[in-house]
Amino acid sequence: MSRKEAAYAARREFGNVMLTEEDSRKVWRWPSIEDFFMDVRFGARMLRKNPGFTVIVVFTLALGIAANATIFQFLECVDSEENRR
Repeated sequence: MSRKEAAYAARREFGNVMLTEEDSRKVWRWPSIEDFFMDVRFGARMLRKNPGFTVIVVFTLALGIAANATIFQFLECVDSEENRR
């Protein structure tokens, strides 16, 4: 069997080489984790591109976290006062 015939027979037996490579990549990598990191990098690029929007987003998140912490601290204080009586 010549080299050409052997290559043709191997391709016919094993199927599409590109499809096999793609399937093996999906098995050997963690697509969800890699996709997450790609999304984080994309988000960082977009925030770097729009600094005004970034400031507003960071300020809004900080305000929301502070308000949440304040409310829960107040409720915990009220609850502990009721338990002392």
